[in-house]
Amino acid sequence: PLRPSGGYPRKIGYQNISEVLAVFGKNEKIQIGDQIYTNQSHCSHFLSREEDVLAIVPKIRDNEKYIFSYMYHMSLCALSVDKRNNPETEMKIVVFGGGLLGSAIVEITSNLGYLVVLVSDSINESKISSPRITVMSREEFKKKYQETSGVFHQSVVCTNRWDDYNLALSSAGLNGTIVLLGFPGRDGSLPSQNPF
Repeated sequence: PLRPSGGYPRKIGYQNISEVLAVFGKNEKIQIGDQIYTNQSHCSHFLSREEDVLAIVPKIRDNEKYIFSYMYHMSLCALSVDKRNNPETEMKIVVFGGGLLGSAIVEITSNLGYLVVLVSDSINESKISSPRITVMSREEFKKKYQETSGVFHQSVVCTNRWDDYNLALSSAGLNGTIVLLGFPGRDGSLPSQNPF
């Protein structure tokens, strides 16, 4: 369970790429040693029926590239406003969290021509190379945008911090969009107020 009070068995995770260790019964496509993409949770081992395998994945030298392609796809699906649909508007987006999902969204949106503000207390600014991206801490963000709320077309939360939800609410402009890609309360904490 996500919280100690859950009291029920729950597997954590979502789609993954795994290596086939054994094959049982009649099987026409999948062989031992194949890499398969499934909807199984994150486990060291699991059983899967052949019809539940989503794809056989080609082997490449650096499998971590597959992780980023999945995160890019998930991030792109989360973005509901596209610069290509609004070419005359300079789209502004704020992303809370500089982890894998946040980094994917920042790269996608900056390449689409957005002005991006990345809010993270643990990002290495030397990794950011685009002049369209500004990196700041939460405290810097609060100071700069406290008096000018509602300036972003999109606010994307990629963290589990409840205070980031409140920052997203205050930073989204009129008809702005708030995208939630985090897991609020995953650490077991409760908010002082319900942001939803």
